[in-house]
Amino acid sequence: MPTSHRSNQERPVRLFRAYPYEDWMDKEYADRTLWGGAGRRLPAGQRLFLLRQRLNSFGLTRERNIRPDRAIALYVRTVRGEDVTPIFETLKREAGRRHWRVARMFHDQAELDPAAHPVPEHWPGWRAVRDLIGRGQLDGVLVPDRTHISTNTAAYVNELKAIAERQGFTALLLRETDP
Repeated sequence: MPTSHRSNQERPVRLFRAYPYEDWMDKEYADRTLWGGAGRRLPAGQRLFLLRQRLNSFGLTRERNIRPDRAIALYVRTVRGEDVTPIFETLKREAGRRHWRVARMFHDQAELDPAAHPVPEHWPGWRAVRDLIGRGQLDGVLVPDRTHISTNTAAYVNELKAIAERQGFTALLLRETDP
């Protein structure tokens, strides 16, 4: 009996997304997170905060089979010559308050202005954070504020998504809506 030409082909395998919370319902209701009551558009900081919360939801709520505690990295980007000790101490206190274990600390220094290279791929410490989260050695990263990741909004959003795709989370000491 002749076989169909389709039976000899491999069936496509459906791969699950790394972050299952981004599906058709998120796309359908996306406007509700960008618009406030009475059709007013939310401020940019509030939109970034809501996006980060949504992207972090999987990384913060998934089962902890390997480690019962969350292993995080502290990341700081400063201008050359700036003392990072008080910043790291503040981040360590916040991690302790949230019952997170600080596994690594990363510090990148800019020559004059941290905004000179807004693309995070230029910073070796940030690349190491993303790599360790991708390998499963870290669960997330704690940063003082969003400008330590990037001053460019599009690059900042891309980094949030890159961390979420690696099933990690990004936590800020000062959220996007704070002055």
